Amino acid sequence: MKTNAKTRKISWYTLLVTTVVVLAVLYYFWEYYLFNHYLGGFTHEGYLVQRSQTGLHFFLSVWPLWAFPLAVGIGLTLLWHQATLNQARRRIEQLEEERAMQQAARREAEVEKKPVGMDQETAPMQKILPDVNNEFEELKTAHETLQQDYQASLDFIEKLLLRLNASETPNS
Repeated sequence: MKTNAKTRKISWYTLLVTTVVVLAVLYYFWEYYLFNHYLGGFTHEGYLVQRSQTGLHFFLSVWPLWAFPLAVGIGLTLLWHQATLNQARRRIEQLEEERAMQQAARREAEVEKKPVGMDQETAPMQKILPDVNNEFEELKTAHETLQQDYQASLDFIEKLLLRLNASETPNS
């Protein structure tokens, strides 16, 4: 079994043996000692003796009967609370470690990226630039030609409309 300085691990059989022994001792204490001393018992002749007092006085006089289970309950609650807090703390530590590892990986990735200089960046563009410039000039020329053709078409349509209007006017 591997042990860690921060956490102590107890084997399950050690825990089982300890639990059984503690329960046996507690049972003996509860059934024999407390019952005989606070609730009653038997006389040496074998007669049953029951100790009884009025309300609150009896409650206070038998404090081990109710204080012991109360103390055990509080102890178990505190142990459970401590265990859940430890589990939450371990989970938080684990998440913080994961976040730190991810941030370190991001930093390493950023460092590994090559710094791109102007020469490297513009070199491919200069190779492509003449082709792009030629295409742009061709498109610009085609656009100007289309604009001229469109303007010529508009002028032609306007002249036709004027002729139609002129030819319709004398006949009327």
